Amino acid sequence: MWIAEFKVWHAGSDSIELSERFDAVLSNFNLNLFEEKGKLHIVRCASFSGLDAQKFRKAFIEQERRVTIIASDFNQVFYYHPADKAFHTLLFDKNLIFVGSTITKKGFQYWTVASLKKAPLLALFKRIKSLGSKKATIELLSLKAGNVNLFAGSFLSDLTPLQLKAVQLARQYGYYDYPRKISLEELAKKAGVPRTTLQSHLRKAERTLIPKIVGKNTYDKQ
Repeated sequence: MWIAEFKVWHAGSDSIELSERFDAVLSNFNLNLFEEKGKLHIVRCASFSGLDAQKFRKAFIEQERRVTIIASDFNQVFYYHPADKAFHTLLFDKNLIFVGSTITKKGFQYWTVASLKKAPLLALFKRIKSLGSKKATIELLSLKAGNVNLFAGSFLSDLTPLQLKAVQLARQYGYYDYPRKISLEELAKKAGVPRTTLQSHLRKAERTLIPKIVGKNTYDKQ
C-alpha cells in the first residue's frame, strides 16, 4: 500500500477561511451519501478540538454557507451539503482510499490518501495542480509505502472526553512529534490545567489506545 500526505488549499471553502482565525483544528469525516430531488448529497461530521474549539464550532454553524446542519453537540456538528459543492469529490476514485479525516487548520487542509499503487496518488496530485493556483494549491508532504490501519480512528470513542481533549491538544501542538515541539508543562498551560492532571489524562488515554493499536497479545506475555 502507498500512502500520501497532502497539504491543500482551495477556493470557496468557508471552513478554510475560518480556520485562520482560531487556535483549533477541524476534523471532517465522511459518513454517508443520499439522493434528494435528483441531487446527490454528502453527510459528514465535523469534530472540533483545540483551545478555540467552541469558537470555531460556533462560527462554522453560523458562517459555513454550503451546509445544512442536522444536529450538533459539545464538539461535533453533523451536516450535509450537495456533492457538487464538495471539492473532495476529486477523491472519489476506485483507486484511492481516503484514510481517516480531513484536517483543517491555519488556512489549509491536510489529507491522508492511500492506494495499492503509487500512480493514482501522483495522478491526484497532478489533477489538483492543473486547476491553477487561484482555484487550488497542493503540496505533497510525503509519499511512502507502508501499512494502513483503516479502523484506528474508531478507537478514540473509547476515551473519556477529557482524555480525548488531552490527546487532541498533544497532537495539535506537536507533543508526540520527534523531536518534541512542546513540553508537558507548556502544553498544560495551553490546556489550562495542572501538569499532573494533563499527564494523567494522557497516560490513561495511551493505556487505552496502545493495546488496541499493536494488539493485546504483546502485553499478555509475562
